[in-house]
Amino acid sequence: MNQLTKQPLKLYVWSDVLSDYSGGIAFALATDVREAKRLLIKAGVPENRWKGTKLDGTQARVCKTKNAFYCWGGG
Repeated sequence: MNQLTKQPLKLYVWSDVLSDYSGGIAFALATDVREAKRLLIKAGVPENRWKGTKLDGTQARVCKTKNAFYCWGGG
């Protein structure tokens, strides 16, 4: 639980985004998707790189319980 808001934290994961040669991954631990996106901007992800990607909408994998996933690297 987030001590300030008493809301549970969730892991928001966007895969196949922020691409150069191959798809990247972005993730944030937050209480909601809006906060997750604000945290990504604060971390240095330029918002103009989101246009036309899954980050543009709200499609994210939301992990509320134990979970595992991976993203292969490429070049």
